[in-house]
Amino acid sequence: MNNNKSQINHIVVFKYKPNVTINQQAEILNKFLDLKNECKKDGKTYINSIIGGNCSNSIEGLDQCFHQAFIVTFGNQSDFEYYIGRPFYKSFDPKHDEFKEFVTPYLAVGENDKTIGAMVFDFKI
Repeated sequence: MNNNKSQINHIVVFKYKPNVTINQQAEILNKFLDLKNECKKDGKTYINSIIGGNCSNSIEGLDQCFHQAFIVTFGNQSDFEYYIGRPFYKSFDPKHDEFKEFVTPYLAVGENDKTIGAMVFDFKI
């Protein structure tokens, strides 16, 4: 375990539109996990780890109909900011940006077609 106090965990949870198939969900899962090797900063990978998977229908009943969850770990604030990118930071990872464009049409929407299919929570160890 990394005891680096600057380590940042980025939790991402997706809820999909009702018509999104199991195969499409599998493709999204694989593309997200592939970001570990695809995302590069100054020619080098910078994501410490990505883990994720499908909802296991928790017996607690608190999954709020979300389908997949991921934890992305960064070693420092600079790498985290580069990954998050626009519109929050000037520099950004084009591979992560491509993934965001890819996944958005699959995410559940609420009133006024506002995305309700993604939840993000970040914390430092």
